[in-house]
Amino acid sequence: MINPDSAGLDVTASKLTKSYTNSIKELSVLEDISLNIHSGEVVAICGRSGIGKSTLLRIIAGLIPATSGILKIGGNDVVEPTLEMGFVTQDYSRSLLPWFSVEKNVALPFRGKNIDKEKRRKAVQEILESVGLTQFAKYYPWQLSGGMQQKVAIARALILSPRLLLLDEPFASVDAQLRLELEDLVATLVSKKKITTIIVTHDMDEAIYMADRVILLSGSPAKIKKIYVVSLKKPRNQIVTRENSTFLKLRNELYEDLKG
Repeated sequence: MINPDSAGLDVTASKLTKSYTNSIKELSVLEDISLNIHSGEVVAICGRSGIGKSTLLRIIAGLIPATSGILKIGGNDVVEPTLEMGFVTQDYSRSLLPWFSVEKNVALPFRGKNIDKEKRRKAVQEILESVGLTQFAKYYPWQLSGGMQQKVAIARALILSPRLLLLDEPFASVDAQLRLELEDLVATLVSKKKITTIIVTHDMDEAIYMADRVILLSGSPAKIKKIYVVSLKKPRNQIVTRENSTFLKLRNELYEDLKG
């Protein structure tokens, strides 16, 4: 990958709000969102469906503006998507170009960048190897399973070694077994590169398993109800970690707070 030694970016938000206005009324979605995410940290954002998790992630990504408040990434105000960011959604079928091969889809972020052709080739080869898709480089997305397509999307998001990775329900559209495999794949890759990672998920178990901290959104408009520190050691194991008493206690606490 490009820039293999780059460190993650800090993300700081202060009193963020987001409202939408139509001809009838104003709809307030987010209110008074303040948080500090440290370089290399993995943070999960949880809450009920439709509460505003993805809206908050898109504000952080610079895809939509906040109505008010301050947002900084790496100490700089966010006015547009940063080139040091990777973004993965659950809708892998729409994010990949069906007329491009796997390797060409993964290489898309190189477009418009003055990077040597051989360096690009090696970077694509390396990232495909890291996600286990080397032998499928010449395949097209429609020839792959859903889980493999999502691996292509993950590889593309990581090809330039981003310092910030944003994941919006990235495993929601795959089966349970593959979901666990993709969780471990992403956890390994971001840990190796020390990438600051923010994952939106409605799955409490997934949030605890992957994150260093879990942020619970609640209310209407949504506010941060509570932030949980996950003290489980890394690397984690899908069976051992989920049977750990600390994991079980935190999961129960999260579920109770979500209901309250």
